[in-house]
Amino acid sequence: KNNEIICNVNQCPVPIGGMLSIMRKLKYPEHARLYGLEGDVLLVAKIDTSGKVVSTEIIKKLGLGCEEAAEEAVKQTRFFPGKDK
Repeated sequence: KNNEIICNVNQCPVPIGGMLSIMRKLKYPEHARLYGLEGDVLLVAKIDTSGKVVSTEIIKKLGLGCEEAAEEAVKQTRFFPGKDK
């Protein structure tokens, strides 16, 4: 919902195709769907100089497989790498 990107370089990495490209790859877990679970998963992703995700860390959990689904969607996404001075 917030679509906020936080980074510690001059120009932040940006998903190729925007945040929508991540959302398209997101596969909502069946158990979460059955229980009507909704909410946000917050994660931090490290992006290398070629725009590939090298690691992720979950900051805010939701449960029922939502964290894994979010991580997988982000890992499948390519980014324009960030740039520093």
